This record gives sequence, structure tokens and C-alpha cells, in this order.
Amino acid sequence: MKTALTILEFIAKHGEEKTAFKLIDKRVESILGLSILDLPDTSEVADILEELADQLHDDPTDKESIKYILNQIDIDFIEQIIYR
Repeated sequence: MKTALTILEFIAKHGEEKTAFKLIDKRVESILGLSILDLPDTSEVADILEELADQLHDDPTDKESIKYILNQIDIDFIEQIIYR
């Protein structure tokens, strides 16, 4: 049986950027059922990805800050990106 990695274990194994990408991908999937790779490549997504990677580097245990960053990605945000 495969066990889930904690965020700290995932960061240690994959680094902050890949962890940030995975968290954002899961957020997009929970909203739309799509992958972040299905969205157009935009500076807005890149900015959130960078902000989250920086947060994970600075303090990966600050769940409120991580949630705040991820909550920037909502249905309105995704629609703005898709329907430009």
C-alpha cells in the first residue's frame, strides 16, 4: 500500500518548484477536473507558481499562507485565463 508523502517529504524529494506545481495542479483539478497543463501558459499562473514556491522555501509549515496563495486560483481566475 502506498502512503501519501507529507508536504515536507515531498519538498525534500522534489524541491519547492515541483511541489508548488503539484499543489496548483491539484487545485485546478479540484475546480475544473483539468490539469494545469490544460490551461494556457500565462504570466498570472507563473506568478502564483513563483509565489507559492517562495512560500514553500521560506516556511513550508505555514498552512494559512499556502492556502491563501492557492485560493487565488478560483473559477473566475481560470475563466479569465481560458476566455482571453
